[in-house]
Amino acid sequence: MKDLKPDELRIHALTSSALIVNQKANLQILRGDLEAASFQIEDLKKLKAVSEKRAARLAENLAQQIRVHEARIAAAEGRLDADIPYLEEEVQYAGNAIYRKEMQLELAEYALRTGDQEKARAYLHDIIADRKGLYTEKRADELLAHPEAYTKYTKAILDAQGEKIGEEDSDGFVVIRE
Repeated sequence: MKDLKPDELRIHALTSSALIVNQKANLQILRGDLEAASFQIEDLKKLKAVSEKRAARLAENLAQQIRVHEARIAAAEGRLDADIPYLEEEVQYAGNAIYRKEMQLELAEYALRTGDQEKARAYLHDIIADRKGLYTEKRADELLAHPEAYTKYTKAILDAQGEKIGEEDSDGFVVIRE
């Protein structure tokens, strides 16, 4: 502990904070809470701004993570400006099966949202080709069996005070849950 300098401790704290916020954003996207994920992205941007002065390598990594999360949110919302080529590149260079299959599932769901059944099937078959007992494989099986049952994303409807008062689906219809 004596050898640690204050600047080194700050860099470690920045790195730890970035890892935690990045995982929170990832979990929010996986849960489908895109609004909460957007807040996490804003936190990542703040961490990136701080790290640019102290840890250039961390800032570069954060910029890449921000881009990935923004592309994932755009894809989950079915937006035409979603950076699909970048997400496909993420699949290509994914270092582990869990992350690769998560990205493939998100791309398959985007393809279903945009009506590209053939591309969706290709992603889904890639997911189940090498089974590892992951939730993504179960979800891929479900989507292959019933692609018409795929539910579109929902987003929160907020009142003037920012309180959630309901949900709206991607077609603009209010979602009623019983």
